[in-house]
Amino acid sequence: MPKNRLRIGALENDKYARAGILIDLRNAGFEAWATGDEAEFLRLLEEEPPAAVLLDISLGEGELAVRGLEYIRKIKRERPEIKCIVLTAFRVLANFQVALKAKVDSYIVKETAVDLADIVRRVLDGEVIRDAALLDQLADEGSQGQGDDDAFTPRELDVFRILASNPEVTNETIAETLGIRPDTVKTHLSKIFLKLNVGNRRDAVLRGRALGLLT
Repeated sequence: MPKNRLRIGALENDKYARAGILIDLRNAGFEAWATGDEAEFLRLLEEEPPAAVLLDISLGEGELAVRGLEYIRKIKRERPEIKCIVLTAFRVLANFQVALKAKVDSYIVKETAVDLADIVRRVLDGEVIRDAALLDQLADEGSQGQGDDDAFTPRELDVFRILASNPEVTNETIAETLGIRPDTVKTHLSKIFLKLNVGNRRDAVLRGRALGLLT
């Protein structure tokens, strides 16, 4: 089968984005299916296996619903021959880090996806495409881009885990537990919120658990 007749699948919760993906891929000569239903996505993976899948990171309600990452892990574990391409509206470093750890093939922010069919062709040819701004953020963090917890310092993770055990815990209690100053705890929490792109403790814990940072 010629390469431009390969089948591409997509999991995208926005119906307008789904329609756009199908139009772009089919106009470029690909076979394509797209769904916003997670159960149907899993069924189609088995019944109409694609050469590559496009996955939205955020599924369900709100940016904190990052189950798309779980599907990347599942595909890479069970069907490693399928290329996984994240197509997301959010430029969030923590999501990027965990996607790299899950061995995603490429990571695209939607606003930069000018020619989606060309991106898919390049990935199928073995090219790895990653968002340039997120790569710059990795460099700023001093990370080697291995997709582990490198976006967070060991002390930030210490603070984060205590917070996760009790989101109502005071900065003073965290400071006493770790033997540091409350102002230092406040600084660590501010950096955690910034890296996770959240504004409060509850959302930080929800995102951290969803991303597997608190296991």
